[in-house]
Amino acid sequence: MNKTKKIIALMLATILILSLCCCGKDKDGKKEDTDYGPGSNVITSAKIGDTYCKFDAYKNPGGQETGAVFKILIPKEKVSDKKNVEIKITLADEWKISDESNCIVSIANNSLVLDLSVDDPKLVVFAGSDAYTRTYHLILDQ
Repeated sequence: MNKTKKIIALMLATILILSLCCCGKDKDGKKEDTDYGPGSNVITSAKIGDTYCKFDAYKNPGGQETGAVFKILIPKEKVSDKKNVEIKITLADEWKISDESNCIVSIANNSLVLDLSVDDPKLVVFAGSDAYTRTYHLILDQ
């Protein structure tokens, strides 16, 4: 009887170990959400002239999927015309700027001209064939 209990315990332990080995990847071998998740640096820098913009993120208790709101704080003294703001953006690998961004006037490589006079200007970036997105609200910093 003790031998049977040991065999059953060993089989259960083996099944648990095998099930843990299978966790973390889907059957197609695609990346997990955490590869593009809230902890990843998506826009690594934003610069107007020689001045870097600040980034801010805070927890949104009941809104977006990620539970966070992301902002790029643009120095107000560097903006003379809100409809024509030139900014250089550096994105992390695999991330691209989405057409859902509502304030882009023109784009060439990583140089953008933005119209900050629109209602709630934002840059939307995506990765993984549009499966992962992040929205950055553009705020003039006082």
